[in-house]
Amino acid sequence: MMSSPSSEPTLPSRPRILVDHSLGRKAVPEFFRSEGYETTTILELFGRTDVRDVEWIEKAGELGLVVAHKDARIRYRPAERQAVLLV
Repeated sequence: MMSSPSSEPTLPSRPRILVDHSLGRKAVPEFFRSEGYETTTILELFGRTDVRDVEWIEKAGELGLVVAHKDARIRYRPAERQAVLLV
């Protein structure tokens, strides 16, 4: 039995990525872009680099962005952990 086109599952769109400056401001964002991902950096999103972790985590959640960063300690800091949990 063939299914109609409207019952076909749709593939999710590619995630949009926010790259933290801990991964660099050029090479990593350019890599994601070259692979076809819509990518932004903290500098591009906020116009500055002195953004608190809590602030960019909350913004990423609001915008539905996947975050690429290398700070493994974020999950242990209460304020950052709370920001992630609220998203």
